Amino acid sequence: MDDNEAMRDALLNLLQVEGLSAEGYASAGAFLNDFSSRAFACLVTDVQMPGISGLELQCCLRTMGSDIPVIFVTSAEDAATMVQARAEGAAAYLTKPLATTEFVRALRVALGVPGRC
Repeated sequence: MDDNEAMRDALLNLLQVEGLSAEGYASAGAFLNDFSSRAFACLVTDVQMPGISGLELQCCLRTMGSDIPVIFVTSAEDAATMVQARAEGAAAYLTKPLATTEFVRALRVALGVPGRC
């Protein structure tokens, strides 16, 4: 989930190339509208989102009893934000510009999916 359409599309394309299915959302609210009716294996989100931030969304999911892995992909290189995300159980906290191999590795670890040969 990223409010930047180009970034969201790039991540969706990368996941498709990796053989993983994904849905893109421009906001936490849009994601939450689908969350209760769908099964999601992992959430990839930016920290800075319009309305509900990525950190607030992570907290909301935990409050709802969800243990979905959360990976942050953000331009916010604030150490305190990273510590907070990790303390709340983030599977990974990656900064933009995104190293695709690092992202794919973090995603596969979060999903428990082995990498390609």
